[in-house]
Amino acid sequence: MNKTSTPRILFLLIVISSITVLRTDRTLIEVAGAGLFQAGQCAAVPESLASIYKGEGNANDLAGGKNGTLIGDVGYVAGRVGQAFSFPGGEASIQVPSQNLGSNFSVEFWMNPSRLVLGNGYQHLIGNDWRTRNFGALYQFDNKVSYWVDSTLIFDSSTIQLNSWTHVALTYDGDVARLYINGVLDRTSGSFSLTFNNPVKLGDGVFRDSSFTYQGLLDEVSFYNSALNAPVIQSVFNAGATGKCSNLNAPLITLTASAGPYLKGQPVTLTADLAAGGAGQPLPTGSVTFRDGNTAIGTSNLSNAGKATLTTTALPAGARQISAGYSGDSFYRGRSSSILNIVVANTLVNASAADYRGDFLAPEQIVAAFGINLATTSQAASTQPLPTTLAGTTVRVIDRTGTERLAPLFYISPAQVNYQLPPGTAIGAATIAITSGDGSLSIQLTQIAAVAPGLFTADQSGEGLAAADILRVKPGGALVYEKVARYDEALKKYVAVPIDLSSTTDQIFLVLYGTGIRFRTALSNVTATVGGTVASVEFAGLQGMLLGLDQVNIRLSSSLAGRGDVNVVLTVDNKPAKTVLVNIK
Repeated sequence: MNKTSTPRILFLLIVISSITVLRTDRTLIEVAGAGLFQAGQCAAVPESLASIYKGEGNANDLAGGKNGTLIGDVGYVAGRVGQAFSFPGGEASIQVPSQNLGSNFSVEFWMNPSRLVLGNGYQHLIGNDWRTRNFGALYQFDNKVSYWVDSTLIFDSSTIQLNSWTHVALTYDGDVARLYINGVLDRTSGSFSLTFNNPVKLGDGVFRDSSFTYQGLLDEVSFYNSALNAPVIQSVFNAGATGKCSNLNAPLITLTASAGPYLKGQPVTLTADLAAGGAGQPLPTGSVTFRDGNTAIGTSNLSNAGKATLTTTALPAGARQISAGYSGDSFYRGRSSSILNIVVANTLVNASAADYRGDFLAPEQIVAAFGINLATTSQAASTQPLPTTLAGTTVRVIDRTGTERLAPLFYISPAQVNYQLPPGTAIGAATIAITSGDGSLSIQLTQIAAVAPGLFTADQSGEGLAAADILRVKPGGALVYEKVARYDEALKKYVAVPIDLSSTTDQIFLVLYGTGIRFRTALSNVTATVGGTVASVEFAGLQGMLLGLDQVNIRLSSSLAGRGDVNVVLTVDNKPAKTVLVNIK
């Protein structure tokens, strides 16, 4: 066989001539001295499988996605495993993309030739594009399987049978080429050079001539980027009509995470659920390694139910790309799951801006949130109505009904955000999520109650002197407001301004400012004591001038005169507010 000697190329030529027709009473077990095999036991799929063309009604590659293109009248008939490609001769062939297998590779398939090739005739089985043919070709030549690289015959096999299934496997490890027929090593050869950079033809190859195209059936045409060993090849042959284990996309890995939201430092449970490769095939065994991007975060063994779980607290804050990699076992090749995208948030603490101790928040309350990376800068709102975005920072409140609302913002900084809990927020569980201008996410799960009473204090400590006024009503109805605290420049702190209760004609009210009070029930359910003495609450509700601010008016009795520093204790619907301090002259 004379061919133009251009670049060193590899082609597998299977040529049939002087073929002996197989007796119709012979069985597959008798073919080519193959020996007995156990029907029904599938062959494990090596991890190095690059492409496989099964001929199940299409020319799709079920392993690597390198789908083939039909040329001419290629059909599908009952094959060795399921269906097979049927090549009637003429122009019929299949072109598949370049395999890029490297210096170690394998090709294996089932063939069932139907045309006799006599003398020096040949048929192309598998080979590269005829114009460059730098992969080489398998031929059916003179009743044998022949393997050619460029114009050099590497080897040819012992005789094969017409109208019968024969398994063919070619391997090359960079030093030695091996040809297996029906699971048995048939020929070996030394090293040669080759490349893989152009399309491959099934049923055609080196020369575009219809007289040399293959006539017969091909099934389970598989390419590998490693040199398969003899036991693997034997197992494929022994599997017979059962074929390879799995559907080649199996085991399917379904990766899930426990219900979010996901918080930094809090446990997240990852579950990889591996399904069997098909009916009658076993569940996968072995282990699964979970990864965050390229970083392994833990390995777990599969249970008898085909599941592996991992609970971790090690996920950093931010967008995480989680995957699960299966190790493989004697039946299944390893594979990785699709990426599971989750966002791990920084932890967040939300509290009444008037009482940092509270466990509840109330609708329309002024809230202070504390965390890290809450904003990229510090900024206060300067417009009315209040904005819902400041320097890219937003606060989302998702209530128990699933309704999401943006909160009006008073102030933002990297460590603190002050906002109003949005009107209409439903009572019950809620999620509060703060997203900063750089995309950093912080989350807290909290509870919303009808009231969450808190009283403001004169300074930012949240303790001590009340943020309050004295309302003095004169006998003629005139209103006089007085402070209960002032800032002492020398002391660098707020100090009390004593409340004068000496007048017997003035009505004197302590006006407290707070938040989380407005949705109280009856006024009678709002109680107060001043210095341990019950005081009358005249008003408790919306302050009316500042967003989210509430007001409580307490009548002060002249009997409290001379008490000095006294505690003011407020209770709203049986929920106590933080104790504040005033001084009575």
